Amino acid sequence: MNRKQPSQDPSKRLVLDLIGPFVVHLTGGMARIHAPLCLDHHANIQTDNDDIGVHGLIAPAPQAGYPEGFLYRMTGPTPKAGKCDCLTPERLLIVTMKLAARPATNCHAVIEVPNPNTIVPLLPEPIWIHRNGSGAWINGDSGTPDIVSSQRARGLRFLYTDCPVSPAITLMKQPKSPTPIDPDFTPENADTLGLDPAQYHITLRFQSNGTSPDEHHEDAYNCFQEM
Repeated sequence: MNRKQPSQDPSKRLVLDLIGPFVVHLTGGMARIHAPLCLDHHANIQTDNDDIGVHGLIAPAPQAGYPEGFLYRMTGPTPKAGKCDCLTPERLLIVTMKLAARPATNCHAVIEVPNPNTIVPLLPEPIWIHRNGSGAWINGDSGTPDIVSSQRARGLRFLYTDCPVSPAITLMKQPKSPTPIDPDFTPENADTLGLDPAQYHITLRFQSNGTSPDEHHEDAYNCFQEM
């Protein structure tokens, strides 16, 4: 009698790393990853097999004719319902307030991804930030709610326990003024090399084009050199 063998590895895990000065907004079951408008910075997607440039607005932002901005969306992983787990949340810069989704008009680009199962802060380093007349502020741990003075992460890792299909990134919106672009994310191979069991791994980076520091980017340059 022949018996049908169960399918092997029906799904994979996904690891999404964010390296750079991203702001992540968790809203409506999605994590919106915002890259700031910054002169001479570029974004790219790296996998073990590919390195793909991501189009975005160049600072300073045009004053007219750019009503959309660049909005990308990643599909593939199963989003987690409810609140995401977080390892060592004290290493994050967290602002707790209810906000609608922010438009991509004033960002280099925005990438929407499903809520991860777990958020892992990466590469903590000492920082000091003081409240500057804001009605809402970062949760502090320095003895006063107006000051952050501690180890905080400069990278994030999103962990998805279930990614049934290969992750894919598509351009959803773009500015109407420039010549329309059709970014090519193929072959977009996110298979992780050298790991068993198999999984997917994507790194989203946002960093300076320059090879040496300047007055606008010296802190960012030093940060990436340390990485």
